[in-house]
Amino acid sequence: MPGIEYDQLIRLVQLADRVSVNLKGSTQERLNALAPKKGFQREWLSMVQLAEEIRRTHPYEKLAGTVTQFVVGAVGGTDRELLSLGHRFYRQYGLTRAYYSGFGPVIQTPFENLPATDPLCEHRLYQASFLLRDYGWKVEDLAFLSDGKLGLVLDPKRAWVERHLRKAPIEAMTASRQHYYADQVSLQWVLMPFFARVAFVSQPSPTCVNSISAPPNRLLLIFCWMVIDRLSK
Repeated sequence: MPGIEYDQLIRLVQLADRVSVNLKGSTQERLNALAPKKGFQREWLSMVQLAEEIRRTHPYEKLAGTVTQFVVGAVGGTDRELLSLGHRFYRQYGLTRAYYSGFGPVIQTPFENLPATDPLCEHRLYQASFLLRDYGWKVEDLAFLSDGKLGLVLDPKRAWVERHLRKAPIEAMTASRQHYYADQVSLQWVLMPFFARVAFVSQPSPTCVNSISAPPNRLLLIFCWMVIDRLSK
């Protein structure tokens, strides 16, 4: 997309189901190390902004969403940087999804001697990104380490619980409304991804013939939403 004309972009979002602007790095400094000839603001951010402008000025057309990709590792940077930029794009520019690609060294390239990125780093970024995009979390809600990275031992939801609720657990059925908010984070946003996963895992197997012993997935989802609604009142 970078460098294409306005009319070309309009036609592109009309025909495709998604368009990609691969930012690669979270700042101009990171991008200079990865692709020295590319301009972060001129060639990349402007395309994201332009695509969202087209969608806003054509509200009755079903237009393609915008996705981007970041390289994780290789040129430094932190998870906080990547997630902050992704969160900004979700809120301001209607980004559909941010992809994270862990760095892997390639022989006979400038970065051939750099270490590969741990795949778990990539996995944690996706977990955190979905919390920001789908569950109303803020970047400040994530439990970053002192170096700005996400911990690898615990997933982001568990890390939040360990930081905020380990020493002061909440009894969900008797706590006051104020107790459901710790550091301005609603407990329902911690539980919602868990409930969604429980409902998915509990979906009956196609080989199961006894529908009573394996309730339909949608009924469990309804129950989970009832619990979440109880917590938010």
